[in-house]
Amino acid sequence: MNGAPKARRSTGLRATFRWAKWPIFLLVFWLFILPIVPGFGDALSKLGEVEPMWLFLGIVLEFAALLCYSMLTHVALGQDSDKVRIFTLFRIQLSTRSLGSLVPGGSAASNALGFRLMTLAGANGRDAGNGVVIDHGNGWETQYSHLKRGSLIVRPGQRIAAGERLGLVGMSGNSEFPHLHFSVRLHGKPVDPFIGATVPAACDATKIRPGLWTTDAARALAYTPTAPITLGLASRVPPRAVADRAIPPAVEGATLPLLIWVDLIGAQDGDVQIFEIQGPDGALLHSQTLPVSKGGLSWFAYSGKRAPAAGWPKGRYVGSYILKRDGATIVQQRTFATIP
Repeated sequence: MNGAPKARRSTGLRATFRWAKWPIFLLVFWLFILPIVPGFGDALSKLGEVEPMWLFLGIVLEFAALLCYSMLTHVALGQDSDKVRIFTLFRIQLSTRSLGSLVPGGSAASNALGFRLMTLAGANGRDAGNGVVIDHGNGWETQYSHLKRGSLIVRPGQRIAAGERLGLVGMSGNSEFPHLHFSVRLHGKPVDPFIGATVPAACDATKIRPGLWTTDAARALAYTPTAPITLGLASRVPPRAVADRAIPPAVEGATLPLLIWVDLIGAQDGDVQIFEIQGPDGALLHSQTLPVSKGGLSWFAYSGKRAPAAGWPKGRYVGSYILKRDGATIVQQRTFATIP
């Protein structure tokens, strides 16, 4: 009998801690995490200029969109849907969207986080999207994932020749931008094709191959730590996440701002970016040099200016993006757009 009151006190303390941990977490997040996020102060200042009604409506619509996407994901999981609640999917979407918006290189990081959270939640095998697995014999197989829906032109059991088309690059499954996820496995275990593995072969069963590519493929697929994915000229700042760009960024009119934007991989802290825009007559209309802060696997940046009072002249515009590292040019790309 003496133990009963202690049990109730213990239960009460646990309940109190359960309710108190969230305010503590939010306080720590607000005081110590958010201030180190690049651009947080400016973003908070701009939010203060928005009418409260519109700000509230925007937040409600964003949450509603995430909830609808979670419901669609729950349906798409098929036989795995009974393993994951819609509310769990909603929390995963909220976590990955927050990471993608706040952290440099967040698009790639949120993809990894989403995959990990979905796996922990019990839903497996769906993240690869539309894909193909090829059995090469002797325990070797390759997998091509995130292919465009409806683009596959091969079928189960079909023999495939080297160089034969399988489908088109897409962003099906757990993906935020169009790309091919290529995997190599030996007896079910992943193998890095750039390194290779000990291959039992009739000619030399003990030889360790330096890689699995042919000479031509190795030359074409030479590792590039920093490279552009895409860039363009536009009138509005595109969403940072490629998956949010339902409408391709474009120049929309002569009276709107003109900016150049870029997606690339491997930007490093201390790199220098140079943005330039030339007009139809070849004159330099805009030039800005910006440093890369922290960098990341996935990097998005932009620069531009407002239209003059008379609007932009008609003609062809040229955008130029240069990325320098330790004084050397690492990336140099151009893009074009026409104002009719």
